[in-house]
Amino acid sequence: MVATVTAYQPQNTTNTTVNGGRITASPVVLTANGAGNFPDVDGNDRANGVSRWRKWFLKALGVTTAANKMIIAMKPTPNTDTRCYMALGTQRDQQATMSGRRYASGVLHSNVTATGTVLVVDFESGSAADNVIQTGDKLAVWNDTNKNLELAVSSVVWTGEQAEITLTTGLLNDFVAGANVGSCLVITDSVNPSFDNVVKSFTTSTYDETTYPILLDRNATDEETLTFTFTGTTAFSVISDIHGVLPSGDVGADYAPVNPDFALPYLILPAAGWGGSHTAGESMQVQIHPCAVPVWLGYQVTAGATAAIDTVPVTIWLDSH
Repeated sequence: MVATVTAYQPQNTTNTTVNGGRITASPVVLTANGAGNFPDVDGNDRANGVSRWRKWFLKALGVTTAANKMIIAMKPTPNTDTRCYMALGTQRDQQATMSGRRYASGVLHSNVTATGTVLVVDFESGSAADNVIQTGDKLAVWNDTNKNLELAVSSVVWTGEQAEITLTTGLLNDFVAGANVGSCLVITDSVNPSFDNVVKSFTTSTYDETTYPILLDRNATDEETLTFTFTGTTAFSVISDIHGVLPSGDVGADYAPVNPDFALPYLILPAAGWGGSHTAGESMQVQIHPCAVPVWLGYQVTAGATAAIDTVPVTIWLDSH
């Protein structure tokens, strides 16, 4: 299977503060006005101006062993009356609680040669106020032929919406005016499914998640908190904070509740990890997380904008094996 990145929808896709939330099993429909995508801009939006956010979960699929990192950047919109930007989300945040700075791209103002460390870049209106390029950022420079990724920014000087960016090391390739240049998200901690926050309320029970780690699935593992509570000497009940009551389990068998959207387990809790003797009422809680990078995409239309076909271009590079 070829490694791919697929965008998935959150629980809520709206233009209100409840927009966002956790990942669902529904991919974003990438055609205009598709589910999870930006809605059409109408005449009222163009006349008065509008800003909207959409939360996408960029899921790393088809990876045989592990994904090392995902690098995400946005190209400028094709039209001068609009702009786009992005922010890093969390696995659970909504628009009302989203935080974090904005990242965006511009276009190279003049040619630069390999080993060059100074770039002059033209950005969309509003980018300077958002400070979309900052000292310490990782920068991407790319065109249809070459890409230079994770270039460290040493300093930035803004003049209007134009930035003079100095890099700590030189470019690897020549780039001509018009190449894409932007601050990018470099993600390593969300590109594989994971578990954490294991809390044990045990008296005589034990569970060794170090020797017998919880097994997760690249397709079926989602974002949830699970509570395992003993109902007897071997049996336990399971509650998910998002799916409610899940099938009960027993220490004598691996626990593998099936995600019906993928016909694969949310997780596998190895039976070999259990130890000690078990008493009704003892419990263990764990959080599981999907192999998905949560990103907020922003799109702004300037008041008085003319009608035109537009796009919000997202560029993703996945490093996997």
